[in-house]
Amino acid sequence: MRALPTVTAATACVALALVLGGCSADGGDSTDGDTVTVVYSKTDSFTALDTLLAQAKEQFEAENEGVTVELQPITATDDEYKTRLQLSLGSPDTAPDVFYEDTFNVRSDVEAGYLLNLDEYL
Repeated sequence: MRALPTVTAATACVALALVLGGCSADGGDSTDGDTVTVVYSKTDSFTALDTLLAQAKEQFEAENEGVTVELQPITATDDEYKTRLQLSLGSPDTAPDVFYEDTFNVRSDVEAGYLLNLDEYL
């Protein structure tokens, strides 16, 4: 069972690297000198995601000089998190580069144009 956190951390790092590899603050393909904002839900009862993303941030920044990952945890109930996230996605000025959401929200966010198709990066 001890290997599970390591596997999960590695998976989070790989996922973050794949997503961030195609992101840039200016909308281009380069990540030199960029800050990438990652928004996710954080609660007192579920801190694992916070820990994993902090580890992924550290590893990603070490491997990608000039890129800063800004973690923005939202401490709120599930409904409050979803509301705050949807409000932020309404404008390019407030939308995060990367965000955490449950899979059942993906289809509606694809249809709304909030998600980038990552097929070419995989």
